[in-house]
Amino acid sequence: MTPAGGNVNKRTGSEGSKSRRRKSEDAGDASSPGLGDFLAIGVACGISVGGGLVVGMLLDAHFRTDPYFTFTGLGVGILLAAAVVFSEVKKYL
Repeated sequence: MTPAGGNVNKRTGSEGSKSRRRKSEDAGDASSPGLGDFLAIGVACGISVGGGLVVGMLLDAHFRTDPYFTFTGLGVGILLAAAVVFSEVKKYL
């Protein structure tokens, strides 16, 4: 006999395991990042490193100090990218 309002699985006779699983998936499980999260991390890293490199190259061209600002900008961009990755990964730990 079927309980009032319940879904009974014909094979196992258990009630509503599939519907319970869907509800927990729809609630947004914070323990696993999705494709959008990885894409956001990649874009943020690319912008950080590329932006630091471009700013460093522009400063080198302006002040005529050829490799110094380029490497400094690259280092700052890498540090910013690491900070972005750390802050995004921290959400899922």
